[in-house]
Amino acid sequence: MISPLFVWSLTLTRPDGRTETVEASIGAPEWSAVLPDCWSCSILVKGRFQQPLPVFGATAIQALGLAVDLVRQELGALAATGALTDTVSGQAILAEMLDEASLRPRSAREGPPVVKP
Repeated sequence: MISPLFVWSLTLTRPDGRTETVEASIGAPEWSAVLPDCWSCSILVKGRFQQPLPVFGATAIQALGLAVDLVRQELGALAATGALTDTVSGQAILAEMLDEASLRPRSAREGPPVVKP
């Protein structure tokens, strides 16, 4: 079990109309009790795997960044199998929104990234 720092609840609608709840959780960075001299963040993507997975990094911020990247990749894989929707906002979460290229820093003048459905 992880003490989540972040939890995102989504609904996955399969092409045949079946729906599933998907919950992505990321735990706060902790000094690793498993590997020496490193930090870890646990992640869990219910609907993708059943047990928390540790993500290791040399620093706390690296472990957290790698954990976010892995969750994004796992959700992107799910988005490729059906339609993901944020359960709070009702917003459609497109695979392109989870793509690494859409995460590049942008200047304030450029405004927020635009993803076309």
